[in-house]
Amino acid sequence: MLTNAALESYARHTKRRLAYARYKAAGVWRRAEIDRCEYPEGEPGKLNVWLVLEPPVSQGVDAVSIEGVQLIDTAGAVFLETEEAILMDARQEGVLYRISFEFKESLESEVV
Repeated sequence: MLTNAALESYARHTKRRLAYARYKAAGVWRRAEIDRCEYPEGEPGKLNVWLVLEPPVSQGVDAVSIEGVQLIDTAGAVFLETEEAILMDARQEGVLYRISFEFKESLESEVV
């Protein structure tokens, strides 16, 4: 059985691998910095990654749709990708977006 320390180690390793994020708004991928990462107390193996997705600057556009979010690792590869359908008012300062990782042990056995 993995210890809490081992689960926390997986979460910390994941955080070290993350470089930045990208989000697709109005059909264009835009870069977003990682706002913060946190390890919730009492939840070993959990990592929350917070992003602020800002609306693109466009004249005459009232709303924009965020269609996808990616986390990019330190080697420049896509680490995580998710499709979204978030409608953002163009007058908003941005959208606070959370991605949560939860590492758990799972034992599976197969009888042959």
